[in-house]
Amino acid sequence: MAAPRATASAHRACYVCGVSVYVSNTKQIPSPHAWTFAGLQVDESGACYAAERNGLRDIKPKGLLVRYPNPFAGGGKPEVIYEAADPFQHMWRAPSGGFHLLGKKHHFSVNGTFKSKEITKGAQKLLRVWGAGERVILALGYPAAYLEIVNGEYVPLAVGLSTACACEDLTGSAADDIYVADEEGITHFDGKEWRAVKGAPKGAQLACVSRDEVFATGIDPEQGRVFAIYRGNARDGFKGLVRAEHLKNDGSFGRIFHALGAVHLIQTHGADRGLYRLSEGEVSKLMGITGFAGRVAGSDVLWVENGIELLCFDGTTWKQVPRVWQEKSKA
Repeated sequence: MAAPRATASAHRACYVCGVSVYVSNTKQIPSPHAWTFAGLQVDESGACYAAERNGLRDIKPKGLLVRYPNPFAGGGKPEVIYEAADPFQHMWRAPSGGFHLLGKKHHFSVNGTFKSKEITKGAQKLLRVWGAGERVILALGYPAAYLEIVNGEYVPLAVGLSTACACEDLTGSAADDIYVADEEGITHFDGKEWRAVKGAPKGAQLACVSRDEVFATGIDPEQGRVFAIYRGNARDGFKGLVRAEHLKNDGSFGRIFHALGAVHLIQTHGADRGLYRLSEGEVSKLMGITGFAGRVAGSDVLWVENGIELLCFDGTTWKQVPRVWQEKSKA
């Protein structure tokens, strides 16, 4: 599989999304106990790799890794690449094209061959996975812990990273430029040690565009439960760009990421959830979407899960892409 194409680091626009997928794989109707997304990743062709899970009580739990071709580049039918008995919770696609998927207890490594290993015991769960080069990091929660894969073994991450709170997000630009966000703030690893980043929001979600440009959403460290969008880096700290009063809700921002030359976000709660564009400090609503928070990913195209549908956007046009269960129902 080809490595994803690097995106421009210049900040041009910002979007906010609040969407969800609640899908029955039998009746094709919205259901709170059916197929949902655990993660989306996009390759250089614009194809979307979706980690999907079911929550139906009358069938065994299952996780699927599905490839959805880019509808703006010929399209095609979705392909199930991998199926697991552990419903997926999170995923990360390596630049080499391999995948790391997290179930509740198992870490799945998918790179031509499929390997799985049970990592957690008791109530502890796998929360996040991210990597750079040969370094792959797993974040565990309740109690919090961080593991690094070294020569096929899972070893505790470098000393200096707080484990008082569970990980909210994990990202970076390189093996010596790693960010971890939790309820205490944001901590950065420079290849030698972990240090708290000044001005960082609490409970943040992160989008690392480059070593010098990182975006975050979270709770204002001084004013308490006030949500805002921040911009900064480990060297200079973070500064607020825009507050979230315009959304008028008691929820929070969800995922934040970079695609189509822009930073995108998910708004998880409130009557004003939807797709927003942030430009020069001004927020305008582009696309209203009902439902709960979903997943979004992109590079040269933007993929959004929207209710029952999976949508793809090339910057001008939205296209609906049939889900894998919809294709099976046609057979």
